[in-house]
Amino acid sequence: MLHMSSLNSLIRAEVLDHIDPDTCTTAERMVAELEVLNALSKAIAKRLEVQRSAMVEAGVATYVETMRQNAPSKAWWLENEPERWLDVRRITLVKTFKVL
Repeated sequence: MLHMSSLNSLIRAEVLDHIDPDTCTTAERMVAELEVLNALSKAIAKRLEVQRSAMVEAGVATYVETMRQNAPSKAWWLENEPERWLDVRRITLVKTFKVL
């Protein structure tokens, strides 16, 4: 498991690769840190997708599709005009990753 101190050390090291700590301002350091965090976030998202695909192919996980019915003020429509609920609802399919 990755500890927060390890993550902070990684972020600091990446930031120092992009800036000179002796000459940069606090704002520049913060912007560089944000850029590193954004890059890490994108890399983690890609890695998660690769891992999930591998797990589905290995048969240890699956994607479950769920239908959701939403509308603005759904409770109001169902209470006051339930027959029109079908006209205003939006149906969306949501895929959820599930480990078997």
